[in-house]
Amino acid sequence: ILATAREQLQRWVRVARDEGARETASFEELVQRIQDRLLKEDPHSAPLQELAPEIQERERGFVKNSLAGILEYIDRQF
Repeated sequence: ILATAREQLQRWVRVARDEGARETASFEELVQRIQDRLLKEDPHSAPLQELAPEIQERERGFVKNSLAGILEYIDRQF
């Protein structure tokens, strides 16, 4: 379980770093691009699309908060 969690966190940081290096109009746009990529690249995120819309919205809020923390972590590294 820990190895899977570590892999997923590393993937999220890599995707956030990649997308953060691109020009972005807003934080919301950046988060949306990261979420879109994670839905394609992270096998643990893909099932989100199968949930009921109201649950998807709630889960996207949780993901947005996680990504805010990851982006802050990345920003502090530089």
